[in-house]
Formats: sequence, structure tokens, C-alpha cells
Amino acid sequence: MTLTRESLLKLKPEVEKITIKGFGEAYIKNQSELQRSKRMAQLFDKNGKPDFKEQMRSRVYSIVDQLCGKDGAPLFTEGDIKEIMALDSTQLDAVCDAIAEWNDAKLEKNDKGE
Repeated sequence: MTLTRESLLKLKPEVEKITIKGFGEAYIKNQSELQRSKRMAQLFDKNGKPDFKEQMRSRVYSIVDQLCGKDGAPLFTEGDIKEIMALDSTQLDAVCDAIAEWNDAKLEKNDKGE
């Protein structure tokens, strides 16, 4: 197989159904390259030093960026971040763990070239 412009431009984030313990079924998708680059840039201040305030939000960003409806529409927006951060962290663990496990499985699959 040869990489072509057309094959690369087909790499749109796909929606998958997952099960989150204690919550049931949910839909999730990969971040777009724009989202991922934005989040990575947010981890540092204008001087290149770690921005700990932004690092504290990394779990919430995964919820905002990746949880979606069946149609791929986001369930949350940037405007929901403060509200999500006020929730019970032990209950959010199941959501964040499910997202992290799904991401790890996707990375592992890509590493194997599948």
C-alpha cells in the first residue's frame, strides 16, 4: 500500500461505542490533530514552562474532547470545564479510566500496524 494524499485525508476521527463501569454505554472518538496540538500547547506558558493549571485539567480535557454522541457531536464544550472539574473525582475515575484504556488500545493497535 502506498500513502497518497487521498488516503491520508480520509483519516477522520471515527466514533466507537464503549462501556463505562457504573455508567453504561457511551460514545467516544479520537481527538483531531487540531485538538491534540491545542491541548499540548496549553500545557506550557508563553515562556515554555509547564503550566500546572492546564495540566490539572488534562483529565477533563479528555472528557470534553472525546466523549460524544452517536453522531460524533461533542457532549461537552469548553464552557463545561469548570462544572466538570467540580464533580466527584472518584466517580469520574471510571469515565477517565475508560477513555484512557480506549486510547491505549488504539495506540497499541496502531503500533502493530493493524
